[in-house]
Amino acid sequence: YKVLLYTWGVDVGLQDQVRIIAGTSSGLVRLYFIFLAAVLAPLVEELVFRGLLFPVLLQRLPLWAALTVVSTLFALMHFHVPSMAPLFVLSFAFCLAYLATGTLWVPIVMHGVFNLSTVAVLYLLP
Repeated sequence: YKVLLYTWGVDVGLQDQVRIIAGTSSGLVRLYFIFLAAVLAPLVEELVFRGLLFPVLLQRLPLWAALTVVSTLFALMHFHVPSMAPLFVLSFAFCLAYLATGTLWVPIVMHGVFNLSTVAVLYLLP
């Protein structure tokens, strides 16, 4: 996917938020970003996308369409073209986890683990 974007001349650099997070050296600021990424963002985003939007769309659209709309909006909301396809797939997985379990806690935890692992990589790699 990134090779294709590169071929089309799309900058495949990091999201602005990722650059900010990676550029911090203060331990307290890092803890703040970890909290935001691993707890607050997953909680809010999952409540909005899987807790509110997805069930409403499921009442009005076939399953495949509801999955596609929610996942597209989730990817677009991050405002980063190189991340859109991976975020679409991630959102699709969150929706399926919600459907399979009937609880929002599963996609919230999945989302938190994903974000935490991303932040950990940023802080651990040079």
